[in-house]
Amino acid sequence: MFYELRNLKKAYDGRTVLDLKTLTLEKGKVIGLLGPNGAGKTTLLEILAFLSVPTSGEFWFENEKVDFTGGKLIDLRRKVVFVQQQSILFTTTVSNNVEFPLRIRRKAKAERDRIVGELLDLVGMGAFRYAKAYKLSGGETQRVAIARALACFPEVILLDEPTANVDVENQIIIERIIHEINRTKGISVIFTTHNLMLASKLAHETLFLYEGKRTQSIYENIFSARIETDASGCKYCVLQNGLRLRVKTENSGQIRDPSCLFYSRGDPFDVLFKQSSIVFYPSSNEEAMDDIGIAVVGLGRMGYVHAYTAARMTREARLVAVCDRQESIARTAAEELGCAFYTDINRMLEHNSIDAVCVATPTAHHTEPVTVVAMAGKPLFCEKPLAASLADTLHLVKVIKDAGIKCQIGFTKRFDPAYVEAEKIIEEGFIGKPVYIGGYSRDPVPPPPWACDPSKGGGLFIDMLLHDFDIARFLMKDEVATVYADETNLVVDGRGIDRFADNVIVNLHFRKGALAAFHASIHAEYGYDVRTEVFGSKGSIMIGGLSSAEVTLCTLEKGISKPKTFRAEGNTPHFMVRFKEAYMREMAGFAECIINDTAPISNEDDALEAFRVAVAAAESAGKKMPVALKGTASYGD
Repeated sequence: MFYELRNLKKAYDGRTVLDLKTLTLEKGKVIGLLGPNGAGKTTLLEILAFLSVPTSGEFWFENEKVDFTGGKLIDLRRKVVFVQQQSILFTTTVSNNVEFPLRIRRKAKAERDRIVGELLDLVGMGAFRYAKAYKLSGGETQRVAIARALACFPEVILLDEPTANVDVENQIIIERIIHEINRTKGISVIFTTHNLMLASKLAHETLFLYEGKRTQSIYENIFSARIETDASGCKYCVLQNGLRLRVKTENSGQIRDPSCLFYSRGDPFDVLFKQSSIVFYPSSNEEAMDDIGIAVVGLGRMGYVHAYTAARMTREARLVAVCDRQESIARTAAEELGCAFYTDINRMLEHNSIDAVCVATPTAHHTEPVTVVAMAGKPLFCEKPLAASLADTLHLVKVIKDAGIKCQIGFTKRFDPAYVEAEKIIEEGFIGKPVYIGGYSRDPVPPPPWACDPSKGGGLFIDMLLHDFDIARFLMKDEVATVYADETNLVVDGRGIDRFADNVIVNLHFRKGALAAFHASIHAEYGYDVRTEVFGSKGSIMIGGLSSAEVTLCTLEKGISKPKTFRAEGNTPHFMVRFKEAYMREMAGFAECIINDTAPISNEDDALEAFRVAVAAAESAGKKMPVALKGTASYGD
């Protein structure tokens, strides 16, 4: 047996925090440890890492009894690596951090370089190899810490809540890493978590701890939650996925209910549900709602995010199937998310539980799946842009309209709480008549090469600024008449791509006379920077900030005020952190428009108009002169 513990106890100042009669763990497995705060999970990991000495009991590792007073602890510790929840990196490059264990082991430089490259690719941080570690987000730091741990060539890797306090994208990547290092390298993985869904998805075996003791799954679910009070005074426990449970009493931060126990450790806190005793009470202002069976086509970065959102984060939708031309990618995603997988979209659409389809293939490959979905009569959610060229966009708009299906385009800002609030403030007249809109879209690192290529992904005008062109139309309630743009390449290697640009600027003149200016860049080392301002005849409203999604209103009457601030998110939030709520609302909104038979918030017409602006911007930058737009439009006719 790999690990074996007998009558093991750990106490601090006479208080027993861990009391395990027997515990055996098999080699080569992924094992999840669940329990509320204070259950003893981290203490157990520290003992398994030979970093903490048990107060009493026997501890066996690889069939040998561990002597914590002997001289073999160093050899044992070299077999086990413990990655803490708040990982600390050296203030040097990412590469130097991962290389450090290899230098200690006196590996040759060529071998060190090879191993560092392989490990960074494994954790999806290859592009950050020479970045300064202190500039990374929390999720990126965690991934580098895992790569550094793997550079120690351990038999066991211990992870203390590896997906806690990271954004959705990094959570997805870390889940994949755990799966891959066990599957491909045979490394035993033991991780702690509060998330039962994560444990059931990744772990071969799940162990429950409560008050330092192992339990026989007496708790059915463990989730983070918060307490809210409705207009009638009833209190509800609101889970991360939006599910609401009625609770009866509140006393000194601790809430009791026949169906669950709440252990408060601040906000949010842990919620433990007893087996077979959960009673659901929907709030009085909510009606029961069916969910929509979603299939996702294309499992790149955004495709997987949409699949994960449908499977784990949206109560109005459920993930039925995924489809990707690479079978290994489709199979892995299906195993992780609990759905069917396909490599052929036509075969996938034979699945009778699919109500709607999300297309998230690379832009140049949208035409076929969008056409197939439309011909099948299924509601469509398509990642922006609708197509890679204006001709293909016009063609797909006709295909969608001829099929008579609902089509929602992935213009995420329309669903973001800060932009939703800003639209409300503008509509209520607080800033008077809007006369100018401007903003920044600045990425910390370049997107994939295909997205930077104007002939494939459209470059910055289409891949990045399309969101800005759409939100400008949405907030100004007007169409663009003239575009004047310019582009340059000063910092980032152009990779041999024709007309590669790392900075662009676009000026717009709307039909009703208002103006706009937008800047896009792909080398904002300080972090992901998305901000928008709408200036009116009576005031100004600013959306977004570097450390939070603020809505700031400036008027003579109200002075400078912040009517809304959504989530503080660190100094340099990544787009999946900044727009996490928007992605959830986007998928929920798509499902709701199908359930309620209403029009999507953004449709194929919006896709066409924003794309026409982007194409005109690219043309203007190439010709170094203004370009007038012609054709039909949604606003201002």
